[in-house]
Amino acid sequence: MRYRKIAGRAAAFLAAAALIGTSPEVTAFAGQRREAQGSWQEPGQDEEVPYGERNYEGVDLTRLEQLLGQLEQSCQGQAVMGTAQDQETSGDSVRIYRQVLRELDWAATQMALADILYSRNMEDAALSAQYEDAAGKTQEAMEMVLLSFQRALQMPGGAVLKEEMGPEIAGAVERYEPASDNLIQLWSQELELMLRYNQAYSEGAVVNVDGQDWDYAALDEAGLNYEDYERIYMELEKENNRRLGEIYLDLVQVRDQIARESGYDTYSDYAYEAVYGRDFTPEDTETLYGPIKDSALLLLEDCWYAQAEDVSDAVSQDTEELLDQVQSCVEDMDQELGETFSYMRRLGLYDMDWSGENKSRSGSFTIDMPYYGDAFVFLTKDSGFQDFFSLAHEFGHFASVCRENTPWLYQASYTDVCEIQSQGLELLMLHYRDSLFGELAADAQLQNVGNAMDSIVVGAMLDEFETWVYDHPDMSLEELNWRFGQINGEYDQWYFTNDQDGLCYSWVNIGHLFQNPLYYISYATSAYPALELWLDSQTDWQGAVDRYMELSALGVSQPYQMAVDTCGLGSIFEENAIGRLTERVGRTLELDSYGEDEEIPWDGPLPREEEIPPDIEENGASGNQGMKSLARLLIMGLAAVMELQLACFAVGAVILWEIRRRKQ
Repeated sequence: MRYRKIAGRAAAFLAAAALIGTSPEVTAFAGQRREAQGSWQEPGQDEEVPYGERNYEGVDLTRLEQLLGQLEQSCQGQAVMGTAQDQETSGDSVRIYRQVLRELDWAATQMALADILYSRNMEDAALSAQYEDAAGKTQEAMEMVLLSFQRALQMPGGAVLKEEMGPEIAGAVERYEPASDNLIQLWSQELELMLRYNQAYSEGAVVNVDGQDWDYAALDEAGLNYEDYERIYMELEKENNRRLGEIYLDLVQVRDQIARESGYDTYSDYAYEAVYGRDFTPEDTETLYGPIKDSALLLLEDCWYAQAEDVSDAVSQDTEELLDQVQSCVEDMDQELGETFSYMRRLGLYDMDWSGENKSRSGSFTIDMPYYGDAFVFLTKDSGFQDFFSLAHEFGHFASVCRENTPWLYQASYTDVCEIQSQGLELLMLHYRDSLFGELAADAQLQNVGNAMDSIVVGAMLDEFETWVYDHPDMSLEELNWRFGQINGEYDQWYFTNDQDGLCYSWVNIGHLFQNPLYYISYATSAYPALELWLDSQTDWQGAVDRYMELSALGVSQPYQMAVDTCGLGSIFEENAIGRLTERVGRTLELDSYGEDEEIPWDGPLPREEEIPPDIEENGASGNQGMKSLARLLIMGLAAVMELQLACFAVGAVILWEIRRRKQ
């Protein structure tokens, strides 16, 4: 459940563009994509094109090279021309410049088409190679364009180009520095390691116990008693941890070198700024860990235990019925939102299916198709209830992308804001819970609000682990297992179970740690304003919808703090934000622990590690001991998508709630 956006070799430029993405000059590009496309594309290209007619043709850089040559020739030639001819050539420069942007839109859309094909069967080596080729060439195209723009800006006709770009973007282009040979080599090593993880993960672990070979599937089918099951399971966990953990250690080393080569002290600092363009720092998020453990985790547990009925089958699993239900809700919510859903459905811009026996299908995501000014929803089914909200979630991404008119090259695509747009719509769908779920309406609300709280908790938990890892890049695998176990204990072992020595091995199943480093905190930061929208909708439905539509209209190019301020939403970084939120949510859900006389919990500092009670460190929360297969099931929500780093902007809620419910 993510939003994908390419990133990589042009990260330095995109990081600069991230700071100027909302300038008047960038806003002036609105509509240029469609305005420029008629200048050289085939007739009818600006009409609605169904997905079935969007064929993958590959990324051919020849046309782009020709356009860039024409652009530079046009900018250079203006020095020796007369006034009339100079004016005509200036117009040519602007026209060619816009065509270049459109050509990049085309390349990015071809990459998206290759990604969709690959995501249907991630065991297909040919499709994997096809996607890798498209993504690599798109990266190459980005750098080619930026370097050509740099040269053109220095030519006699560069002033015309600078005026068209606007001073902020032109300045970012002029300051862009191409990647060094060493950095390119490090990126290649990183990609190779991620592909190794994909392969090793898909192969699975096998251990020999008492003369018999076991894998996870054989263990689950054997019908063993608890003691034998536990003994074999832990051997599998240790072997799986060894195989995948060694790859992670190598990735940490490579990423540490990438950060230092790029001028950062740690990879955490590099990822926050250069990859995700966040307007907050790792030091800011560190202040969230304590309050989330103190209050958000308790509310999550209360939501869990208050739910009386399983709602997984409360909604039909039929694709057309799911589409009908979601469409009915969004049409009632807002006319424009309904029209956008109708557009998505009419053009077939979605793929909803089961993973199949080999689990080779990717997890759910939404990917933009900038050439057509829209996106594509890819959804892998789970249960009727979860599928309904997953579809609403992905459509939240889809709708915001459709309202984004910034040229693809200049889109920053802030993950934290993209996820507010998706989680916010998901929670607003609870307005229709009575008609959708009938007598299960209350339980449905508990589960979905619990999902959002889950995003806050797991987002903080994994960010705490990853930040520590990249601050200590030379740690051994055993030290990583110890540290994850320690953090896991501080979160009541809610998702994982430590062994008797306090070690936890299951973290290697979380694909994001390998593929999307330091991404998880976006789930937490975005869930806060999304929950605030839901709370406000209880007393002012139309006001909440209006604010959501304002947020959706921002597209994907405003950073977190600016976006929530613009739409009048709260930030998770406000003083005592977590304490206030948990109290409001608990009272709204009428949970026993949250009454009128209860004081709002204060967001206290994170306790010192030596003050953590030993029973929490070693044994975890009671009632969690039957969760021994959770780590294996975790991949359904966390690691089903093994996308390349080249497509690392993939935003969405990772829901462990349903996994825990199913296993219980």
